[in-house]
Amino acid sequence: MARSSTTPTQRNGVAKQGVEEVIIGPEEAQEIIDRGVTDPALNRKVSPALVDRYAHDMAAGNWIEDTGQTIKLDAHGRCLDGQHRLRAVVKSGCKIRFDVKYGVKKRAQLVIDTNRKRTFADHLGMRGVHNATSVGATANLLMRWQNQAIFDRHSAPTHVELDVFTDEHSERLADAVREAQRVCASVPTATRSVIATAWFEASVVDEGDCLEFFEALISGENLEAGNPIKTLRDTIIRYGRGAKPRQEYQLYQVIHCWNAWRGNKTISLIKFPRTLTTENFPRMR
Repeated sequence: MARSSTTPTQRNGVAKQGVEEVIIGPEEAQEIIDRGVTDPALNRKVSPALVDRYAHDMAAGNWIEDTGQTIKLDAHGRCLDGQHRLRAVVKSGCKIRFDVKYGVKKRAQLVIDTNRKRTFADHLGMRGVHNATSVGATANLLMRWQNQAIFDRHSAPTHVELDVFTDEHSERLADAVREAQRVCASVPTATRSVIATAWFEASVVDEGDCLEFFEALISGENLEAGNPIKTLRDTIIRYGRGAKPRQEYQLYQVIHCWNAWRGNKTISLIKFPRTLTTENFPRMR
């Protein structure tokens, strides 16, 4: 396959056909984008969040070039598939190597990207990770919490970052999900990824207290009124009687009760701050 540093769309006056390996920088990417601005029907609506995630990986050196996926251009050099990658090149300021397919007919868009999107859980499953969906969801929530972006879905970790994190913490994540399954078996209204996230962090703070806290949450035995574990358990059970809070708010409830229990405080009701934000979201102590 030929390699080029530009994206000319003709060779000897004839529209290019076939695939070339091309180094595309911000100027070349913007040139391709500009060719299609006169025809909005060429591409789907731009997702700024997806552009940000791609640009983040590119700038961090995490972008994987050899995927077999092409930038698809029509006979006029207009982009039919790959606009988010091109916009990410512009935003990141990086030069990225792409396989570029020339001369693609617009009708091909009928079947481009119509399959189910491959999720990170799919990737974990193909790696042979047990409970891949729960591990992936736990890693995502953990990383957003640790990166102080728990309410910012636009700053969610990329698949590459999640892959590194799950590889580095594979054993603790597996333990966290396994213990969360035990909690959910006893309290079915609990959310597995929320409990696993809390268990993961609690086990780092104090393994002994982590074991005691979650065993008591599972059994529900010998818990007096005001005991934060009882309050948490009763709160989770009530999820089944009404609207279940978003997972970030569920996690807040677990953390709040853990911190109160560790501080020998009593709680009869879990109250949220007037406004719960990334800045005032608690850590486990």
